[in-house]
Amino acid sequence: MNRGLPATASDSAVEGISDRRFAAQLEALKKLKEFLFDEKVLLQADTLEAVDLGSLNNLKYAPNGRLPTESEWKALDQKLAGLTPILTPALRWKLRIRELRFFFVTVPIASMAASVAATFFLALLMSVGEARSTLWFLISYVMMLLIWTIAQGTLGACAFLCISATVHALKERTSSNSVYPVIDVTDENVLSIRVILGALFSLLTLPIGGRSVLVVDLAFTEDHPIPPVQDWIIVLVPFMFGFSTTLVLAIFSKIVGGISAIFGISTEATTRSE
Repeated sequence: MNRGLPATASDSAVEGISDRRFAAQLEALKKLKEFLFDEKVLLQADTLEAVDLGSLNNLKYAPNGRLPTESEWKALDQKLAGLTPILTPALRWKLRIRELRFFFVTVPIASMAASVAATFFLALLMSVGEARSTLWFLISYVMMLLIWTIAQGTLGACAFLCISATVHALKERTSSNSVYPVIDVTDENVLSIRVILGALFSLLTLPIGGRSVLVVDLAFTEDHPIPPVQDWIIVLVPFMFGFSTTLVLAIFSKIVGGISAIFGISTEATTRSE
C-alpha cells in the first residue's frame, strides 16, 4: 500500500519532449522564474501571466517523447519574451554568474582538491628511500608534479576570474577604479579560454616545479628553520603565472627582446613579424 501523497492530475499528465532545443529553452525559462522568486523581485500585475507557465510545467525532455507543437513553441517564446524584460542589468549579471557556477565553484574546488592530493602524495614519495631509483617512483613523481603544477595554474586563473567578478560588482556600486583588469565574466567562452591559458602558462614553470616541491616538503616534513622568502616565491610562481597573463607576456617580451638583441634583430622588425 502506497502511503505517500496521491498522484495529482498534473503529475499524471507529464509528457516527454524529444526536441533538445525546446527542452533546453524550457529549462532556462524555469530557472529564470526560480531566480526571480529567489531574488524576491517585485512583479507587476501585468507580468503575472508570463510567470505562470501553465501547461509548459507538464513538459520535460525524453529521448522517446514527441515533438513540441507549434502552439507550445509560441507559448514558450511568449513566456521568455515576457520574463526577460523584468531583468535589470544587475539582475541579468547575477543570473549569468549563477549559470556559470562551474567556473566559479566547481573548477576552484576541484583544483584545490587536486593540489592538496598531489602535495600529499608528493610528500609520501619524497619520504621513500631506496625506491627513488625505481621506474615506478619516477612515473609517480612526474605525474604528481604535473597535476600539482596544472592545479596551481588553474587556481591562479580562477582567482583572477573571481577578483574580476568582485571588481565588477564593486564598480556597479562605486565609481572607483581598480588596478585589476575586468573581463566579461559572463561569457562562457572567455572563461574557458582564461582557465585554459592559466593552466598552460603554469606548465611553463615546470622546470622549477621540482624546486617548489622540495621547498614544500622541507617546510612540512623536516626540522629546520623557516625557508627564506625567495624559496616561497618559487612555490608561488605557477599560481602567479596562472593568475596574471600580463606578467607572462611581460616576461616573454623581455626574453624576445634579449634574444633579438643578441642576433641583432630590431624590435620593430620583431613586432611587425608578430
